[in-house]
This record gives sequence, structure tokens and C-alpha cells, in this order.
Amino acid sequence: MPRAAKNLAIFNCNAQMMLEGRDYNGAKIFLYRVGNLNLTKDTDDKVTNEQVFLSNILTLEWSLLDPKTQIAGVTVLADLEGFSLSTHASLLSPYYTRKSAEVIQDTFPLRFKGIHIVNQPGYFDAVYAVVKPFLKPKVKQRVYLHGKNFDELHKYLPPSVLPTEYGGQLPTADNKNWREQLFKDLPLILGETDGCEEETADSELKTNNLNLSTT
Repeated sequence: MPRAAKNLAIFNCNAQMMLEGRDYNGAKIFLYRVGNLNLTKDTDDKVTNEQVFLSNILTLEWSLLDPKTQIAGVTVLADLEGFSLSTHASLLSPYYTRKSAEVIQDTFPLRFKGIHIVNQPGYFDAVYAVVKPFLKPKVKQRVYLHGKNFDELHKYLPPSVLPTEYGGQLPTADNKNWREQLFKDLPLILGETDGCEEETADSELKTNNLNLSTT
């Protein structure tokens, strides 16, 4: 399975991060803010579908460094604020929908305990209808559409571990600290134990422009 994104600069989009806290059952919380991803505008922050997919894999692989997460799993909090078909529809292509479903259901050695979707647009039911055929019944039962009903979200994710924009008690989500930890742990994720490799990785990571193997 591909294990890393081509360009770590995608994490500067502040679209992906693991929250510090856990849900009521001990699962780590993966915050995924699709609206922060620029897939169409020809600007410096433009990213590709493949970069998005592989950086999500890298995020999940980072979570596996924690033995507690290996047991308790991960809960996904997907924020669709800013999602638009004109910008993000390519993420729903059959190819990437199938690949993402395979990761969640079959190929990735991690327990996905729930997928909580918030701030989805009014037409999201039609979007979800495209994704549903790729999901097994067990996964479908773990998908929750909350909209802006954060009281309902709090039945699954405690306010004490959530940023204020989700009705939580923490400051607005910023992946800076987590991103720095991810970059620091990259040699562990990729199995680079040789000192020379670690030194090279460290120097390149400082530029946020490291091209990684995707094989």
C-alpha cells in the first residue's frame, strides 16, 4: 500500500490532523476538513487527489505508532464546511472512492470506530448516494450525519476534546503542533532507522518539500 504523500506541504492546508484527545471509547480522533483543500485553483496551495489520499494514509500510519490507538482505533470527524462540487468532486471519483473504502474496510490494519460528518451541504444526501455502494453494511452503520447539530455529535465525541467550532471546549483547531510531531516521527513511520537517512529526512522536512516514495 502507498505509505506517504508526494509532498508534505499538503499538511500546511490545515485540512488533516489528529486531535490530542480521544472519544468516549478511547479511539483517536482524525479531523479531516475537506473544505481546506484546493484541488482546482492554480495557486501555490493546489493539491492533487493522489496527494490527498496518500497524506490521509500517512496520517493514519502515524496514529499506529501509539499502542493504545492500535487497540482502540480511530474515529473520523469529517468537516465539510466549504465543500463544493466544483472544487472537490474529483475526490468522489469511482477510483478514489473505491480506494478509500478499501482502506477503511479491508486493507489498513486499524479499527475505524465511526465516521462523523458535520457541516455538510444540503445536497450531501445525493453525494453520499455515490459513496454508499462502496461501503459494507457494518461501515454504513458507523456513518453519522450531524450537520450543525453538535449536541448530537457530543453524544459520541466529548466536548472536552473538541475545538470550539464543533461546540467544544478547546481553541480553534490548528494542526501546527501535530504536523511538527508527524514530521519528527516520519522516519519511524517509513522504517528509516539508519542515522544518515534520519538526518537527511530531518533536513528535507525543514523545507516542507520532501518528495517521498509512493510504492
